[in-house]
Amino acid sequence: MSVQELFEQSLRLFQQYDTQQHLSLMSRMQEQSLTGHQFAQLIGKTRLYQFLPPKERKILWAVCTLTLSLQVLHQFPHTLR
Repeated sequence: MSVQELFEQSLRLFQQYDTQQHLSLMSRMQEQSLTGHQFAQLIGKTRLYQFLPPKERKILWAVCTLTLSLQVLHQFPHTLR
């Protein structure tokens, strides 16, 4: 990726940023909670991520990204427009 492409992609990212959607998502995070056990499991799995083979990391990243995208679309169907 050239410097020009990086600049253009960065500019596009900043122009598409939706402050209201971000604030809404952040406020909805207050409705979520984890038990101590769930938190410990999350931290443990996060620390083990770096030891996965690159192929599995790529697959896991794609699954997580898709899952998060679907959750956002479910909570904010107006984002499809």
